[in-house]
Amino acid sequence: MADSPLSRETDPSHPADNEQLRAREAELTVLSRHLLLVAEEEKAELARELHDTFGSNLTAINMDLNWIAKRLPPDRPELRERLQRALRMLGETVAVKQEAIDRLRPSQLDTLGLTVALRTHCRELANRTGVSCEVDAPEDFDALDRSCSIALFRVALAALSHAEPHAEKSVRIRVSREERGIRLCIRDDRSSLVRAMNADDGREGFVGLRERVRAIGGNLQMIVDQRGALIDAFVPDAASR
Repeated sequence: MADSPLSRETDPSHPADNEQLRAREAELTVLSRHLLLVAEEEKAELARELHDTFGSNLTAINMDLNWIAKRLPPDRPELRERLQRALRMLGETVAVKQEAIDRLRPSQLDTLGLTVALRTHCRELANRTGVSCEVDAPEDFDALDRSCSIALFRVALAALSHAEPHAEKSVRIRVSREERGIRLCIRDDRSSLVRAMNADDGREGFVGLRERVRAIGGNLQMIVDQRGALIDAFVPDAASR
């Protein structure tokens, strides 16, 4: 008796079904990677708009406020105090603007490579939270395939954003080139990092990051041991895909 279409629809042992499943999986992988790249392009465009529009406006405001500060009469301390407060708030706004731009699309990632972008972000994290963050990498990876560098940077960014601020906390990031691709390892002294990422069911949680890495043929895993938490991401280079 010949197999009916319905009887073979979910039969993975049938050669035709295997071929169809592989074709669908390949199509979904290509679509997923395309959507990720489109999303990153939109973030990059938004980052450019924020930089061009807000950057020029905030610079003009800063120049005007400093112009006023030089011309305030010395007998009006209350005006000078308010002006200094406005300048401080302006400085904080500039910092928030730059942080938002870097989260959307760090300029160093495109111009100087993955390692420089990671070191810059870690330095800012240490200044802001007191967390010790070290990056160990033998090169800048400035010629790394764009989709690979974006995926690895997003993994590191998410891991660091889930790390709990602690004065004695240490996060170590290692980026290394292997035979078929690039490996990113993030070691955290405390296992709370894994719990936080697993609890986050959004795009920057473990599931969303795993799918991002899978879309370019890589893999992502998180391990908890006696030394804390380990996040291990591997992406193949362009030649191996």
